[in-house]
Amino acid sequence: MNNLSDIFEIFRGSMLRKNNFSLAIAGLFSLFILLLINCSPARKHSLDSIYEQFRNPPAEDLPVVYWFWNGDMNPDTIRQQLVRMKKSGTVSGAVIMAWEGLSIDYLSDEWFDRVKFACGEAKQNGLKIWLYDEIRWPSGHAGGHVLRENPNLRARCLAQEIHKISGSKNVAIDLPEKTVAVVVSRRENGRVKITSW
Repeated sequence: MNNLSDIFEIFRGSMLRKNNFSLAIAGLFSLFILLLINCSPARKHSLDSIYEQFRNPPAEDLPVVYWFWNGDMNPDTIRQQLVRMKKSGTVSGAVIMAWEGLSIDYLSDEWFDRVKFACGEAKQNGLKIWLYDEIRWPSGHAGGHVLRENPNLRARCLAQEIHKISGSKNVAIDLPEKTVAVVVSRRENGRVKITSW
């Protein structure tokens, strides 16, 4: 069994037998995968070559990993780590991710010089580099630069205070500074009454 027609015959035979629905579905899925692989005009695959590709995938099919920059990412360290990535044969590239402990200032000229250096070294090693757009998570604060330069963009939230009052009486409540709204409602039989008073 070393070509697509052999697999198709096995699949067709399993479909003809009764009570073999699971095998038929598995066969259909396998056929679909193999059709995708065999429809590539660039290469014809035998089952042996497909097995070999799983055991030794081509470089373009290898994963891309996060590369946490969380220490002294000097040129020697960058070069050594990229060489180790390449020699491992397990990755096709890395996403540079600035993290706690980075010895240079994020987004500084030195940061961009190191990124440029890493890109050049990666290219020499046949690896690709992506750049994560932030230091730590969540994205969008540029390692604190955004808020240092624009404190008005700091996140704000609404806090809710509930005061339950029985009967009809005047009530005085101290409101926190910068109160946004006060909502008063009447409850009848455990439900908020929406009609006006």
